[in-house]
Amino acid sequence: MSLLCELVRREKSAGNFVYVNLSSGSKLSAVAGTLASLMYGATPYYVRAAEYNSELPETTDGEIKGITSGIKEILQIPVYTIELPADDLIKALAVLSENGGRVKQKDYIFALEENGLLKDVTSSSGKQKEVTKKGYARAKRQYFEKLDDKKWIVKKGKGRSSFIEITKEGEYTLQTFMDVAIASSNL
Repeated sequence: MSLLCELVRREKSAGNFVYVNLSSGSKLSAVAGTLASLMYGATPYYVRAAEYNSELPETTDGEIKGITSGIKEILQIPVYTIELPADDLIKALAVLSENGGRVKQKDYIFALEENGLLKDVTSSSGKQKEVTKKGYARAKRQYFEKLDDKKWIVKKGKGRSSFIEITKEGEYTLQTFMDVAIASSNL
C-alpha cells in the first residue's frame, strides 16, 4: 500500500496521468490500488478477459504464462475522494514511534515541542523543565484526542504520570503515510 501510494503521488506530482490496473494482481493488491487511486487522484480500471483458460492455461516450456487471453471490456472504476490523514498527526505518530512507541505523557509533549509540533507548552523553573496546564490541554486537544479517536494511540494510567502507546493500527498508518508526510513538509 505504501509503495503504491508513493508511486502514484510521485507520478502525479510530476504532472503525469496515472492509471492503475486493478485486474493484474491479487484481491489485496486491487484494494491497495483502489485506495491509492482514490487518495491521490489516479484512474483505477479493471480489464475483463475475453477468455479464461484456467482448465488449459497457456504454457511455455512447462511454465504457466497466462490463464486469460484477450480483452472483453475495460471498466473504469468510479473515482471518489478519500481524505488523507493530517500530516501533523502522522508526524506525531512518528515522534511516538521514534521514542520507542510507548512514552510518558509529559515526555511525549516534550518530544512534540522539540519537533516543532507544539509551541509554548513547557516552562522552566531552575533546572527543571515542566509541562504547563495549558500545555497539557493543548497537547490533548491537538493530538491526544485526535489520535485516540482514530485508534492510533492508547493512553494508559491516570493523570500526568500516564503514558501514551502506539497501537497496531497506528503503526500501520505510520508505515503507510510517513513518506507522504515527509514529502509534503519538504514542498
